[in-house]
Amino acid sequence: MLVGKIRTFIDEDRRVSIETIYKQFEVSVRTVHKGIHDELDMRKICAKSVPKMLSDEQKERRVSDSREMVELINSDPRLLMALVTCDESWIYCYDPETKRQSF
Repeated sequence: MLVGKIRTFIDEDRRVSIETIYKQFEVSVRTVHKGIHDELDMRKICAKSVPKMLSDEQKERRVSDSREMVELINSDPRLLMALVTCDESWIYCYDPETKRQSF
């Protein structure tokens, strides 16, 4: 029951922190962590909790987006030169400062 509430809470805001969740539901950090990682099978990536496996709807969206991208590239081959991808993740063309460098 709590896991379902946590899932709904995360679905509403994928950037929510574990601290916010445990305060919202008045449970321990360990309980929230276990629920998210073990029960919901989610993990933290780029400050967002995402499912490890895609739902059918997400798979369909991915196929649709991929087909749209192929059509765009076929209409303008120069567009392919502007894309930078690696292992299905976007890589930005700059080197962000570390916290230590920004001081």
